Amino acid sequence: MALAAASTRGVLRRIPGARAALLSLLLAVPAAVQANPGDLDPTFGTGGKVTTPIGSGSVEDLATALVIQPNGKLVAAGYTATGLNYDFALVRYNADGSLDGTFGAGGKVTTPIGSLLDDARALVLQPDGKLVAAGYTMAGPIGSADFALVRYNADGSLDATFGTGGKVTTSIGNDHDEAAAMVLQADGKLVAAGKTFDPSVGTDFALLRYNADGSLDATFGTGGIVTTSIDIHDEASALVLQPDGKLVAAGVTHDFSNAGDLVLARYDADGSLDGTFGTGGTVRTCCGAVADALVLQTDGKLVAAGWTSGLDFTLARYNADGTLDATFGTGGKVTTSIGGDDLAFALAIQADGKLVAAGAASSGSGTSSRDFALARYLNDVCGDGIVQPAEQCDDGNRTNGDCCSSTCRREADGSPCNDGNVCTDADVCRTGVCRGACQAGKVCSAAGEPAMRCGQTPGCEPKCLCQPVP
Repeated sequence: MALAAASTRGVLRRIPGARAALLSLLLAVPAAVQANPGDLDPTFGTGGKVTTPIGSGSVEDLATALVIQPNGKLVAAGYTATGLNYDFALVRYNADGSLDGTFGAGGKVTTPIGSLLDDARALVLQPDGKLVAAGYTMAGPIGSADFALVRYNADGSLDATFGTGGKVTTSIGNDHDEAAAMVLQADGKLVAAGKTFDPSVGTDFALLRYNADGSLDATFGTGGIVTTSIDIHDEASALVLQPDGKLVAAGVTHDFSNAGDLVLARYDADGSLDGTFGTGGTVRTCCGAVADALVLQTDGKLVAAGWTSGLDFTLARYNADGTLDATFGTGGKVTTSIGGDDLAFALAIQADGKLVAAGAASSGSGTSSRDFALARYLNDVCGDGIVQPAEQCDDGNRTNGDCCSSTCRREADGSPCNDGNVCTDADVCRTGVCRGACQAGKVCSAAGEPAMRCGQTPGCEPKCLCQPVP
């Protein structure tokens, strides 16, 4: 059962539908007035729900990615199928869930790339309003697949300045290449991650970086392509871009003798593995788990979500160096049973730091009927200003020398600091807070301003304030 779930993950990850859409709609769209958190928003669609058939002859339309525009409009991407023919599909909605008639044809855009099977798995919104979808294109059910990217103008038309007529396809190996995730760099370059399969060597992580015009970026890896072999079967399903330009991909690795292990790989900006992360740039977490989502916390920690070989939700949190964070769950890992077979495909961080995983849960083990499933977890994010049980302090930053360290531990009492008050001297740390001695009468006015001196105010703890000179 576990191996089957891992090997057919490319299909299962789409069955629940709109994994990104699920989280974005629940976490980003404002809730209805006078409604309880979690209630459907009656101002969106019909009772909070919207369904959209793409074409009159389509038998299956499925969204797997979603972005929210600054104007509140939503764009979903996936595929539309008519018989055995699959095409990229994008749909744009107004904030109320109605189709946006200014996008494509009545709010919908379909794009054929190859002769048969084209599937969009990821979507990014550029600052200029253009949209880029990534996935794969296949010539037939048993034919080879290639990475496929398509860029659209804000009105849904193909952007002719990207690739050939707005489309780019890239073959990596001799058989099957699929993109499953994508990030947009600040310089406009795009990085797509997924897998490449060659019958002679197996399946490897694959990362490709494209210039803004769709050409491969020769400064990344070998001619714009990076492949990473960890075991016989390695597949990347999630990708994040760190503020320092490093890239972290997450997925699964196994040799088919077991259910597989959750795996992360971090790359420097040039595509080389980052030797400061894990072992030679990769981290393999035993035993029996698949990662399908990855988020980067503000404190530099990484959280991966997916499912175990026993088909339960699983989360794992890593320190910035790739070691498991022992302050999270049990030894850095959390497993959650919801129904019978539970699969997490998406993960998001709320403003309060809590983690929300979303996916599917069945009513019993082995049953084919699944429902949307969400689980929310308490979390401690150092630097968010909220003191959690695992933290000694949290002053809203990750700076040393201010009495609360970059890891949210109290710095030693008596350590010198600066409380920012011109009326105090001999500032030192006391119980994680910078405190100074009040110097009453000290001049605190700037040149050209009215005469001011420091005065001590009454209270449980004396505070110095600038006060007018009598």
